Amino acid sequence: MKSPLRSELRGLPFEAPAAPSWAEGLKGAELGVVRSRLRIRQKNESEKRPGWRPVPCPSRWLQGVSCIGFFPARPDWDEPSALPVFPVSSTKIQIAYPSLEDDKLSFRVAQPEDLRPNRKWGVLEVIPGQKAPIVEPELLFVPCLLADLQGHRIGRGGGFYDAYLKTRPNLFSVGLIHSDYVLRKIPESWLHAGDQKVSALMTDSFYCQFSPDGEAFL
Repeated sequence: MKSPLRSELRGLPFEAPAAPSWAEGLKGAELGVVRSRLRIRQKNESEKRPGWRPVPCPSRWLQGVSCIGFFPARPDWDEPSALPVFPVSSTKIQIAYPSLEDDKLSFRVAQPEDLRPNRKWGVLEVIPGQKAPIVEPELLFVPCLLADLQGHRIGRGGGFYDAYLKTRPNLFSVGLIHSDYVLRKIPESWLHAGDQKVSALMTDSFYCQFSPDGEAFL
């Protein structure tokens, strides 16, 4: 059965905004340097201006998705919570939170009292040992430090989401990221063999979905 999240791609190809000026200063840099510079820049941005909200979600998402994941412990400018994506009135959405045990990522349906902040990765996670059922998401929000319009993303370096997506090639994944950190194309030197593409990007100003050959469509 075809997932309602994967509607037919129709319409004009999405045109990317101009490359952000900060990207020029990172040309030729190693990936470790890129991650460090991005974290510093995003931290400075979060202190200068208020948090941002993603654009409204596509209506097909409200037909009842099994769960969503990735919730920063302290939602701010560079890493907003996925919750504002959905209308408050939506009652069909089942929310799951990340659980990291033995360096393996899973998602569990949990209550607020079952959660704690993971200080190393800055996310809310299910407390180990809690009796929270593991679920397989239909829709998964993925953290990004940087993304491009071919579906590539650079995460925070743990590789947990890449490993999770690699074993679930049909999972609909959405990179949640501010438009200031979306490039037309991430340099090949910043990517590695284990990186997994996302199905779509959701930012403060646009939503786009990727076709199998990497084209971006509205």
